[in-house]
Amino acid sequence: EAQPSEPGDLAACVFASAEAEAAFIADSFRGLHGVAFTERGATRGLSWSDMTVLLRSGLKRHAAPIVEALKSRGIPFLVTGMNNLFETAEAKAARALFYFVAAHGETSRDDVRRLWIAADLGLADEDLDRALERAEATREEIPFDARRRTNEFAPQTVFQEFIDRLRLREESIPGEHGRAEAVFANLGAFSGVLEDFEAIHHHSGPAAQYAALAVFMERAAADQYGEGLLDNPVARPDAVRIMTIHKAKGLQWPVVSIPGLVDNRFPSTFRGRNNWWNLLPIDAVVNGSRYHGDVFDERRLFYVAVTRAQKWLLASWAPSATVRNWKRPSPFFAWLRARPGVSAQPPRHDHRPRTTPMPRAGVEDLRLTFTAIKALFECPYRFKLRTVYGFGAPPEPAQGFGKALHDALAEINLRAIEGRPPGADDVPDLIDTHLHLPYATPAVFHELREVASRVLTTYLTKHADSLSQVTMSEKVIELPLGDGVTVSGRIDLVVRGDDGRVSIVDYKSTSRAQSEEQTDAQLHLYALGYRALTGHDADAVEVWELDHDTRHGHAIDDAALTEVRAVVGRAAAMLRSGELPPWPERERCGRCEFRGICTEGKRAIGAED
Repeated sequence: EAQPSEPGDLAACVFASAEAEAAFIADSFRGLHGVAFTERGATRGLSWSDMTVLLRSGLKRHAAPIVEALKSRGIPFLVTGMNNLFETAEAKAARALFYFVAAHGETSRDDVRRLWIAADLGLADEDLDRALERAEATREEIPFDARRRTNEFAPQTVFQEFIDRLRLREESIPGEHGRAEAVFANLGAFSGVLEDFEAIHHHSGPAAQYAALAVFMERAAADQYGEGLLDNPVARPDAVRIMTIHKAKGLQWPVVSIPGLVDNRFPSTFRGRNNWWNLLPIDAVVNGSRYHGDVFDERRLFYVAVTRAQKWLLASWAPSATVRNWKRPSPFFAWLRARPGVSAQPPRHDHRPRTTPMPRAGVEDLRLTFTAIKALFECPYRFKLRTVYGFGAPPEPAQGFGKALHDALAEINLRAIEGRPPGADDVPDLIDTHLHLPYATPAVFHELREVASRVLTTYLTKHADSLSQVTMSEKVIELPLGDGVTVSGRIDLVVRGDDGRVSIVDYKSTSRAQSEEQTDAQLHLYALGYRALTGHDADAVEVWELDHDTRHGHAIDDAALTEVRAVVGRAAAMLRSGELPPWPERERCGRCEFRGICTEGKRAIGAED
């Protein structure tokens, strides 16, 4: 969308040092925050997420002065593509906690305390001491419980209980709102690291598990995890983005800063000049092509950077204090500075009209699953903690049973469609193939195996006639609902009765429990998907209760089809707005795995801080 051109929109400035250049960028962002910006006929104030810093390369090295300048001015930011969660203060503090609990290296309680204070999360001294006392007690108890495999010492449990004792909540983090989102996203990403580790080391006793976790964090995890929110399609934190130009392709922001326009850096020394590529074959280097090119490639990259700006472009350079051949401006900078309307002086923005800062509306195209919609309407904040921020939950002994049963039934139905339905004698093999319960004790595994055997045997013996009526199983649907919203799902079963009536079937068991209203909405959504897939309407929706061997259903209701469309629309609007508040309710909060890190959840169950 074309924007009116005004003096001060475009600037190309020279500075004496990288620190002065970084101060210019941060001060410009602070000056533009809240400036009125009109887009698609609506006017809003610029927010932090409307601003970005684009670097040619070397995020770790070249972003450092900019990061410090933003920090000193309290401007929230995310470094996209730095790919190191453990560069963030909160993840460093969380890692130190587990080094301490595992008695790894020389990390002391004082070290952990210092790092949590350095993270600047608004913690009270007494809360931090209380959390550290419990961590120290856990450290002392672990060696005496080598054979225990309970959730008490699960890393995920220890981590979230530590956050609870800190009284660390998203709304209590000081600074701009976008900073709180970024911090909780990084804590959620750290929780995801624990979840990945526990998926592999769940059979170890606590002492061995914590020793392995410390080594994993030190040697394997450090360069494998990026900061939270960076690749989440739903999340739009209100924070400045710092990224490479390559990462910015296809994106635009109202305000773009392009620092570091120094000759031999942009264009790069290696582009179109005599260098070691003349001696070393390009195919002798892994991904060698990314390092090889000419000045035309660099020019195209510069064009990409410039055209990311919708209105304000802040280009700059400063001579390097350490690199000898980074002392002159880039020819791209010289070209830009010679353009009409480009200011050589840092522009002022205090004369511009202002209004309330408001982030741009969230993601335009939304792909939702029914599972996500259901989770969103159970509690939006739980959805945010789990799906947006990435917090994990401690493993449960029966985890995986519902999926195993579902997969076994899917194989039965697919074999029936192929004309080779299994019989009751095949149940043991089906269970051996699909029943994987990584967190179950031997007793729990035996009990659930018996349950699975009973359900599958009943299904095959009492409902053999139904197998001949199966026309679809595990059918994936993609349902465009307009306004950029697509819902995907997987229909458990489609059967065609002897009378020709088509029914959409959903399995239900205790492990997949949900309300009747949710199940009915899901089935009507699948009915819409069946229509989109086949061009025909189904006649009925049915629920097959696996635990009690019962079936019930009813004809498809046109009013329910309309309502389910409206539900999806409300879910999309909620995600686009980014407003995901807690919906406290005593029973629901009581079983929520995140109640310890949610203020409203604790109040609902009568456990206020």
